[in-house]
Amino acid sequence: MLPSDENPNDPLSEDTLPSENSSEEQLPSVPENTEDTTEVSFEPADDVHPDDVSKKDTTPVKYTGRKSEKYRSTECLNCGHPLKLTDVYCSYCAQMNSTKKLTVGDFFEELFSSIINYDSRFRTSIKTLLFKPGVMSREFINGKRMKYVNPFRFYLSISILFFISLGLIANFDDMNINSDRELIEQQLENGIGQITVDGIPVANMAELDSIIKAKDKANISLDSLLAQRRAQRDSAKTKKTYKDRYMADEDYDTLPFFNAMYERGRLYADFNDETGIKNPRIGLDSLKHKDNSYHRWIYRKAIDAETMSNEGPGEILEYFLSQLPFVIFFFIPIFALFVWLVYLRRKYTYTDHMVFLFHTQTMFFVLYGIAMLIDLIVAAFTDNYDGGLATLIATLLFLFYLYKAMRNFYKQGRIKTIVKFLILNWVFFTLATFGAFVAFAISFATY
Repeated sequence: MLPSDENPNDPLSEDTLPSENSSEEQLPSVPENTEDTTEVSFEPADDVHPDDVSKKDTTPVKYTGRKSEKYRSTECLNCGHPLKLTDVYCSYCAQMNSTKKLTVGDFFEELFSSIINYDSRFRTSIKTLLFKPGVMSREFINGKRMKYVNPFRFYLSISILFFISLGLIANFDDMNINSDRELIEQQLENGIGQITVDGIPVANMAELDSIIKAKDKANISLDSLLAQRRAQRDSAKTKKTYKDRYMADEDYDTLPFFNAMYERGRLYADFNDETGIKNPRIGLDSLKHKDNSYHRWIYRKAIDAETMSNEGPGEILEYFLSQLPFVIFFFIPIFALFVWLVYLRRKYTYTDHMVFLFHTQTMFFVLYGIAMLIDLIVAAFTDNYDGGLATLIATLLFLFYLYKAMRNFYKQGRIKTIVKFLILNWVFFTLATFGAFVAFAISFATY
């Protein structure tokens, strides 16, 4: 039955149906010797990687090198996904479809291509991070990820750069404040006429007093220094030697664990101080204590603690700061739990909070890195500049930045944001203080 039988108004009526002999009449006539001026455009194939074809380029791409068709396979070497010979990249895992062995040139070409791609995203990430607080975090969790660096990789890159710069700029020798004082104390034994400071003889006690105040940041006067010296002499007369503290190895087993560790440390420190033996094996053998890894560790830590008390904690702090990027990296996931609890009623996942925290912590390193550089430049051209002004400004800027980032990311009102801002900062500083103590203890233990 024809459609027109069912519906007389159907456009496909008998009059409109083509007849058997009307095929020639229905064909359009094509004039002879007419040039074909039809423009043919080539759209890029679906399987071409976006890096290889620009938006404006619609011409077919002729690949050479590792991407050449002669090196392509019908199966992905990485994931085994079936491919066509026209597939330049695997549609499943995005690995290049190539069986060609890597040459040195291929290796460096891929390396520099990766660096250039990372560099462009790095610039975009830095620009957005600096001038749009919280926006990059929000766009990243909403799916706009290709134009930004991964937040964890971004954090590690910036933090490592920051702590490398800190290690080069910071002068931890300033923390060892006893060196000049000890030198002057030793020279006091020989009388005022024998005292020199930086190779220059000191004429009288008043001059020495002013030099001490100028060189010692603790502002110790000559009178107090002499009083300390007398107290040290008096205590030295009644000081116990390591023999007075000595306990046999088995006697420590009767003490509680931490008491036994402390008493061992005191014995080993006094023994090293009196004998100068730093080698744990020789020291333990001389004391007739068991030579095991635990006792050797206590012996070394006792010497380190004695060194810190005499020369200052500069070296340990320098080692601690070198480990700090990784300490913070593991600290942030713990702090993210508290952020998740504060924003429990908001529809954010734990990972969303992690992204936000890594971005804000990255901004912290950027601001303080700039502040350190400014302090260094100002100190180089200014007399009597102890630094700290740029760091103070960086702290205030970061607190304001953090508030704006919370507003833009979590999209809450000013009052709620301020309350949560105060709560989270209190939690952060509490956790940071505890974490710093634990991290410093671990740094000292592994130093």
